Order: sequence, then C-alpha cells, then structure tokens
Amino acid sequence: MVNVLYGVSWLIPPKKVTGGPNSPSEYYTLNWVERDSDDHIFGCMTEKIRRIPVDEITDKFLKKDCTRDTINNNLILVNSWNTPGKNKYKWRAAQVTTRNIVHA
Repeated sequence: MVNVLYGVSWLIPPKKVTGGPNSPSEYYTLNWVERDSDDHIFGCMTEKIRRIPVDEITDKFLKKDCTRDTINNNLILVNSWNTPGKNKYKWRAAQVTTRNIVHA
C-alpha cells in the first residue's frame, strides 16, 4: 500500500522471493529524488521513484495489459542504475508497479 505522510507518498513492498531469506527490505519514497543504496545482489545503486500516468510511459512493454483501475490510479515508476565509481558493472533498469493508496 502507498502511504502519504507529511505530503510525501511512500511504500514498503513485500520482500521478494527471488532475493532469498536475506533479501533487504525496499523503501520507496515517491518524490523523484535520487537515493543511493547498497543491495547485496545489484551492488551500489541509485534510484528515483514516482507515481506516473500510464500515458506518460514510453516503453510499450512497461504499460502492456494495464487494467482500467491502473490507468485511473497511475503507475509507480522505479528507475535504477549502477552508482558510478562504486559498482564495477554498468546497468540501468526501469520497472513499474501499482499499489493502493492509503492516506495516513
């Protein structure tokens, strides 16, 4: 669920099965500010997260099969990339998800 606290939206998605039992928790703050983290799978990475209307997504794969409620409530876009100088690999990823909104 997406929570709104002091005007900033945030969410804590459930832990992923693929990361195993030691998978770190993820904390998404939906204000499009760059944040650095150190992930045990991907290494040092930077990410920006925000809510975005489906029609602003340019990648057809990311908006494929969106339901009417997703179109009405928007998607959560996560852009992640390796942190330059702190990660020996160079990569960039984009993912979208949708969550219910709860006002706290």
